[in-house]
Amino acid sequence: MKNEIEIKAEKWVNGGLTIGHINNETYFIFGAIPGETVLAKYIKDNKKAKIVGTTSVINPSDSRINSDCEIFLSCGGCTYRHISYEEEIKLKSNLLKSELNVSADFIFHIASPLAYRNNAQIKTSGIQKGFYKFNSNEIIPLPANGCKNLPDQLNKYIKSFKADGKREIKIRLTDAGIIRYESNRSSFRIKGKLLTIPPNGFFQINRFLIDNWISEISSMIDFSNFDVLELFCGSGLLSLFIAEMCRSLTGYEMDRRAIESCIENANKNEIKNAKFLQRDIYMKSPDKADLESDAWVANPPRNGLGKVVLDNISKFLPKFIVYSSCNYITLAWDSKKILESGYEIKKISAFDFFPRTPYFETIVLFAR
Repeated sequence: MKNEIEIKAEKWVNGGLTIGHINNETYFIFGAIPGETVLAKYIKDNKKAKIVGTTSVINPSDSRINSDCEIFLSCGGCTYRHISYEEEIKLKSNLLKSELNVSADFIFHIASPLAYRNNAQIKTSGIQKGFYKFNSNEIIPLPANGCKNLPDQLNKYIKSFKADGKREIKIRLTDAGIIRYESNRSSFRIKGKLLTIPPNGFFQINRFLIDNWISEISSMIDFSNFDVLELFCGSGLLSLFIAEMCRSLTGYEMDRRAIESCIENANKNEIKNAKFLQRDIYMKSPDKADLESDAWVANPPRNGLGKVVLDNISKFLPKFIVYSSCNYITLAWDSKKILESGYEIKKISAFDFFPRTPYFETIVLFAR
């Protein structure tokens, strides 16, 4: 196997990569732009995929810009620092349209692509600390001026702390300052409501777009006439706002500590019409009475809704499903199954929660 190849990038594909072909074999290229011919080194070469990383550009695209990060193409965190942010949003919009097989335009909500993250997972080994190299467990130290995706407070913390033998340090910028969230609770005030997240608990990372995302979901339908079933409710971030608008809300989440936080958050925000149940809904259905609700809200992990939920949709046929997804690939797969059950897509709204990476959040309203 040669260490380096010359290849032409043909088109964008998922994951922030382009594809090219040599001798009828498909290569996935990290760091290239369609139309460019690049020199690239092998990152992975097996029966499943051939992935190569750009080392130099022979004929650069007019769309190419100089990266603002000295470890881009080494660090695995970003994939789009060689194109403008405007081009990135166009690309993400086109990929979403293609995967969902829709042609209508939709709003893509954006904010600053810099310093947007409220948390980071720092990899450590001995005295080394940084992020993983693309498609590798090798640690790439942060540049001297820090990660462009992190605010100054987190970059300063990363520089100052000493590795303590753990392989991963999880830090989060909260209302109370920086915490190690793998072992501590996080507290936020969001749109006037108090929210507590359990240790190691999930929270949306884009500190600039959370309020708008909540408002968008809350306005997708008129919740006032519905008893709402919320699937994958986490620690109750959406629950607090939707419960205020609907007759009642029942939330399901698999993590016990998240459910405990849901109950605590509802109590301290004086939400009286919500209840929360611990259940792995990838494996077991919610209660029948809750499945008979006519309005469902779902915000699943990257794996998507799962077979149990999709089967329940086809069986109970709620009038409305508001689906917020951080993975448009599994969203597209789930969407196909939902549409086969007699639904239509009434609205799409996207949020760039993860600028300069291949990820973003998509909200879809399905209705019968």
